[in-house]
Amino acid sequence: MRLLLACLLLNVVAACQTTGDPDCGGLSPIIPHKQNIASLPDDLVRQILANNETGRKNCGWKRNDERK
Repeated sequence: MRLLLACLLLNVVAACQTTGDPDCGGLSPIIPHKQNIASLPDDLVRQILANNETGRKNCGWKRNDERK
């Protein structure tokens, strides 16, 4: 499980833009590879989604489909 989490963190890509808010420093979206999502435990998927939604609301992260 630790290895999986480490791999997820390493797979974070710069797909989201940030506002530069100092409260968001060091935080970034978690974006697992599509082939890994089906094998992730439901709890971990919920945590990833919660992290990314919090970042969208508080840090101005944007999904790929929201960027221009």
